[in-house]
Amino acid sequence: MRRLALASLVLCFVGCGTAKQPSRAQQRAAARAFATAVLAGDGHTARSLVAKDADRAVDEQAKRLSAGFAKHRAHFNGAARRSGTAQWAFPYRRRVNGKSGAFTVERGFLVVDTGRAPGVSFAAIIGRVVERSTHHDSVLLPSKR
Repeated sequence: MRRLALASLVLCFVGCGTAKQPSRAQQRAAARAFATAVLAGDGHTARSLVAKDADRAVDEQAKRLSAGFAKHRAHFNGAARRSGTAQWAFPYRRRVNGKSGAFTVERGFLVVDTGRAPGVSFAAIIGRVVERSTHHDSVLLPSKR
């Protein structure tokens, strides 16, 4: 009985202890690569960076987030901020040109969670602000500069 208990205890430690959590640098690199792919509108690359054990919704989420940036790409607007154990918030900004000189400027944060497994386990846009303007407003009004 003791041998069986000892053998099951050893197997439990071996099986449970082998799951190696990625380092903080690896997590940040994966989050940055995902954010870069999303802001560039590259859904295929973004979906390939989703963790294998993540929910299926995260894969769809990556596809939809990157589709929004496919026509009008964004760029990073500052350094990534760590927000949690394995979360990073990437500030972004983009300008979407419309018809007859109208445009919008969008800014916000792309939050990427890498979780415990290698790869992305969650992503979302928070703090999104959209400012609408026209070409005439930006040229004529000093308050818009």
